[in-house]
Amino acid sequence: MVNTMVLELAETSGRVEITETTIVALMVVAAVVAIVARCLRLPYTVALVLVGLVLGASDAFSSVRLTEDLILLTFLPPLLLKGRSTSTWSS
Repeated sequence: MVNTMVLELAETSGRVEITETTIVALMVVAAVVAIVARCLRLPYTVALVLVGLVLGASDAFSSVRLTEDLILLTFLPPLLLKGRSTSTWSS
């Protein structure tokens, strides 16, 4: 187990640290989006995209830098697995 709650991401220009406060804040935002999406009967993924666009445009989490490696190795595999588990192959 990791002793510190600091996620360090390597970038070509330097090093970016995302503290536990930022990670917890993003998790809280995702939980609130899930609750609101359920109340509005809106698909969770659509609500996440809309909130992500708003947060991205407002620079609310400007300290978070996403690199290509981070997206391809961290975010893409769970999304593909979820898509695979919910899709069916029709003949």
